[in-house]
Amino acid sequence: SQTPGKAAPEIVLDAAAGEVQIREGLVVGLLGSLGRSAVAPDLLAWQLATAAFLEPREGDTLGPDERKRTATWARAEAGADGWIANRALSGGYFFAVVNADRARTMILDASGYYVVRVNGEPRGGEKYGTDWVRHPVRLAKGRNTLLFQGERGRIRARLFDPPAQVFFTESDPTLPDAVIGESGMLWAGIRLVNTTDAVLDAIEIAYRAGDQSGTARIDATIPPLMTRKIAIPLTLRVPDHAGPLTLAISGHARAGTKMLALPAFEIGLKVVEPTAHHVRTFVSEIDGSVQYYGVVPPAGDAAAARATPPALVLSLHGAGVEAIGQARAYKPKDWAYVVAPTNR
Repeated sequence: SQTPGKAAPEIVLDAAAGEVQIREGLVVGLLGSLGRSAVAPDLLAWQLATAAFLEPREGDTLGPDERKRTATWARAEAGADGWIANRALSGGYFFAVVNADRARTMILDASGYYVVRVNGEPRGGEKYGTDWVRHPVRLAKGRNTLLFQGERGRIRARLFDPPAQVFFTESDPTLPDAVIGESGMLWAGIRLVNTTDAVLDAIEIAYRAGDQSGTARIDATIPPLMTRKIAIPLTLRVPDHAGPLTLAISGHARAGTKMLALPAFEIGLKVVEPTAHHVRTFVSEIDGSVQYYGVVPPAGDAAAARATPPALVLSLHGAGVEAIGQARAYKPKDWAYVVAPTNR
C-alpha cells in the first residue's frame, strides 16, 4: 500500500558531470525466499511480472504476502566507502532515482547485487563484490529509476561517461601466463564495451608486446548497449626470463555503417618458469569464450627422474574462489600435476 510519505531521494546528474555516485535511495526487505529458481519466488518480483509494481515512497508497505507478512520501504545511504549496507539487501531491494539534465548513455559500474532494472530494463549483476560489471545504460532527460535486488547485504554503484563509443575495459580479463620454453597460440579474453545503437562486428585487433607485434580478426559480434569478453589469439615468442609482459592493444570495429577506432589499451601478462604455478587458457567448444584453469606442475628434478608419466589430480574450487587461488593452495608433487578447473 502507498502512503503520503516522502518520495525517494533524487540524485542530481548535471549535464556537465562525467560521473555520479548512487549514494541514497530506499530499501525494502525480501518477502519470499532467496535462492536459484526458474521462477522468482518473492512478492516484489511478482509485482514486476504483473505490472503491479509502483514506485515506492518512504514508509510505503510491501505486502502482505501469502503468510500475511509485510515490509516497509525505508531510506538508506552509502557510507564513506560508497557501499550501501543494510540487512534488507540480503535478498531485498534498493530503489534509486537519478535526475539527469540531458539524455545520455553512461556506464553502470555496480557490485553486490543480483539484477538491476534501469528504467524497467533488466541487466545482470554480480553478488560477490568483484566490481566486474560495466553495463552501458541509456538515461532519459529527467527522472531515471534503478531497482537493484541485493544478495549479500550491501550494494555499491556509480554511473560514468564512457571514454569512447567502443572501448576495452580492465574488468574481469581472462589472461594466460606465458610459460618459458613453450610456444604456440595464447588466448586472452578481454571485455569489449559497445555503447552504440548498432551491432558491433568486423572487429580487428592489433597487439604489441615488447618488440613483438601481431594482428587478429575476431569472429564475434556484440549487440547494442552490451559488453562481451572477446577471444583474442596471441602469437608471441615467450621471453627467456620471468617477469611482467605488457600487452598493448588497439584496433577498430564496425557499428552499423561506421568504422570506429578502439582506443589504445594496455594489460599485463606474466612470464613464468615451467615449474611455477600458472594459468592456462583455452577456447570453449560450448560458446567460443576464453576459459582458464590453474596448474601446479610436478616438482622439477624428481619428476624428470620418474620412469612413469605423472598422475593428474583435479581439484574443484568453492564459490567465490578463483581457480588459480585453488591451485596455489598446493605445493608441487613429484608424482602428479594438480589442475584446478574453473566454470568449464
